[in-house]
Amino acid sequence: MTDYLDSAALAARLGIKTTSIHRMRSRGDLPEPDRMIGRSPAWRPSTIDAWQAGRPGHGWRKADADDHVASPAEPATEPIPLPPGDLVFDGHSISVGGQVLSPGRYAIGDTGGILRVEPGPADDE
Repeated sequence: MTDYLDSAALAARLGIKTTSIHRMRSRGDLPEPDRMIGRSPAWRPSTIDAWQAGRPGHGWRKADADDHVASPAEPATEPIPLPPGDLVFDGHSISVGGQVLSPGRYAIGDTGGILRVEPGPADDE
């Protein structure tokens, strides 16, 4: 198995226990093995390198990505001035002067008016 990493070699490479490899595999947190040697999964080092390069950073949890529901932005103490240009709503987003506004509070001129932009429900297209 010099060209492939078995569970023990993968665990050593990642600096974790072999039981963690089994748990990660059962949760779908590892790439599919490149081959099975008997009943044992085996990965090419290049597969693991590519997988590691695309992983989120420290502190990430799968539930964060899968179960995240967008919430309105916290109100800023001071509204962000709107850039110059026409305000356009295309049915999905609001833009001003061609710049799409991210969620937040925006000042409308010097009159004290506020435009609050909040994320909408996900499109089902």
